Amino acid sequence: MQEEAKIGVYTCHCGTNIASVVDVDEVTKFAETLPGVTVARNYKYTCSDPGQDMIREDIKNLNLNRVVVASCSPRMHEPTFRRTCSSAGLNPYLFEMANIREHCAWVTEDKEAATEKAKDLIRAAISKVALSEPLEAREIPVNPNVLVVGGGISGMQAALEVADSESQVYLVEREPSVGGHMAQLDKTFPTLDCSACISTPKMSLVGSHPYIDLMAYSEVEEVSGHVGNFKVKVRKKARFIKTSPCTGCGECSMVCPVDVPSEFDLGMVTRKAIYRPFPQAVPNVFTIDKRGISPCRAACPAGVNAHGYVALIAKGKFAEALEVLRRTMPFGSVCGRVCTHPCEQECERGNVDEPIAIRALKRFMADYELKEGRGEVSPPEITKDEKVAVIGSGPAGMACAYDLALLGYPVTVYEAASEAGGLLRYGIPEYRLPNAMLNNDIAFIKQMGVEIKTGSPVKSIKDTLAGGHKAVFLGIGAAKSQQMGIPGEDSQGVMAALDLLREVNSGEKVTLGNKVAVIGGGNAAVDAARTARRLGAAEVTIIYRRSRVEMPAIASEIAEAEEEGIKLDILAAPVAVLATKGKVSGLKCIRMELGEPDESGRRRPVPVEGSEYEVTVDNVIIAIGQTVDKAALSDELAYTDRGTIRVDPLSRQTSLAGVFAGGDTVSGPSTVIEAIAAGKEAAISIDRYLRGE
Repeated sequence: MQEEAKIGVYTCHCGTNIASVVDVDEVTKFAETLPGVTVARNYKYTCSDPGQDMIREDIKNLNLNRVVVASCSPRMHEPTFRRTCSSAGLNPYLFEMANIREHCAWVTEDKEAATEKAKDLIRAAISKVALSEPLEAREIPVNPNVLVVGGGISGMQAALEVADSESQVYLVEREPSVGGHMAQLDKTFPTLDCSACISTPKMSLVGSHPYIDLMAYSEVEEVSGHVGNFKVKVRKKARFIKTSPCTGCGECSMVCPVDVPSEFDLGMVTRKAIYRPFPQAVPNVFTIDKRGISPCRAACPAGVNAHGYVALIAKGKFAEALEVLRRTMPFGSVCGRVCTHPCEQECERGNVDEPIAIRALKRFMADYELKEGRGEVSPPEITKDEKVAVIGSGPAGMACAYDLALLGYPVTVYEAASEAGGLLRYGIPEYRLPNAMLNNDIAFIKQMGVEIKTGSPVKSIKDTLAGGHKAVFLGIGAAKSQQMGIPGEDSQGVMAALDLLREVNSGEKVTLGNKVAVIGGGNAAVDAARTARRLGAAEVTIIYRRSRVEMPAIASEIAEAEEEGIKLDILAAPVAVLATKGKVSGLKCIRMELGEPDESGRRRPVPVEGSEYEVTVDNVIIAIGQTVDKAALSDELAYTDRGTIRVDPLSRQTSLAGVFAGGDTVSGPSTVIEAIAAGKEAAISIDRYLRGE
């Protein structure tokens, strides 16, 4: 239980500083009336020796256990009066001070108001000290190291002075170099001395001092602990270069294609994305200024650094631009022609006039290489022992194999067809993707160390694993065409779009009649229609059950198809194939209208009763979608309700351990760039799997 308070209250005149405004006698009499106060006195200079002796005598003679002094600022004499109490045997922390000079006498000429405020401050001090408890000083170990935050002129000077006493100093500066604002000045006031002449010697000393650990391009994130034992969390920002080999020569900055406003020069000139703030920077190393992910790169499923290669192309560095692309994926020629370019939809330039033609630029630099020749290619070193098999040489399989090769794995791609490429070769017409361009990309993948075995169908995954491969990636695509499920579908002259494209791309002779109907609205349907036109069909019609706006095919491909004379019969669906003596003679269709949205978010087509009509055709080409051919592999894989291979959504591992899958075989028919992205994701998971993560 706390002892009864016996408080002594001492009000100081401070000469005339307090007494000329505050009625000291009235304040003293007021203090005497307050609870717990044993004695209240006033003195002209309480901080003087006689004043302190008065307090000591009262503590001893009146057994005071609390003291309040009403005088000047505690910043001046609080230590004085604590020592006074301590010398009289009273715990110094049972002392409280009320500032009635700065807070009362010096802020008003109204004596009555100053006196009343002084009473309030003294009453508050008495109430506080009555609740105070004695504290004891104790010694704790002290960490002698010193942290200086800020590498300007004052921070550098402080760090140097402490370090000269042979104490360890950590100097944290958020910019790439020390120097602060003084480094930006020409002259210093008032002597007009050269600013650099003052700051640069100190910068050099800070950078070389044995007792200074310079942490440039860093920021303090968290401070905990207490005086003598602080714990500080410092975030060291990435410079994205190796600082130890950097000599500050500036060659990298000379070839950097990216210009941004210079913060050091207050935006009046530009600097490069790789830079040092100024020539005398300490440390004298460069920094790459990375500012998040550009919208075009974020929009790309494969994360291609489009803004990087666009900037290099703008500087005429075409080979370097292609090298930037190939850091992410190897299909410059392919994606320069058949990519759906979602990057362009997010291009910031589109907010000004129109997006940068990113896909066309990709095509340009790939064509440039084909024309000028590819330089020497240095394949990555094989650093891993685990062999990986990739089944299928489409975009997903090749992307997976490419990334695994970059990671140092020995990779073999097994392709059942006579040539590599999968649906890139056999499912896209050559007028869109010439074989020479596809072959160029595949040749580069081979040069990067990927082994490709064509004419090598794989029937058993388990046998592949047993044959020495530690992991398998399935990129077999969705090459089995879906059926319409209507009468007459098996008539002569009905074919799948993929079968047509495969036969044409394989060099087989394909004969079509004059009138051809293509069922579907995706890229395969448009490709099949335009191919039929090139094969000599006089009249080609695309029949699609939804509106033109909802056709999933690339808009530019639809427009080009119409320019070639291909007709669109939208909001229509076939209900029967008409045949004469087993051969197609026409189609019976029905008009559709759009109802409520389905699971894809698009409005569901609903038949219009009584709207049936017939058209005369010689051939019907089905392009309503593809599924996975389950007969292609004998192993018992788990499948989804949609007929695709079931995988873990994060790792992309199938129901078989060590077997991964991606691309159309998992997602169903998708775009080339989405298949590439799936292959890249699987490569990451395979690497983690083989490393036991």
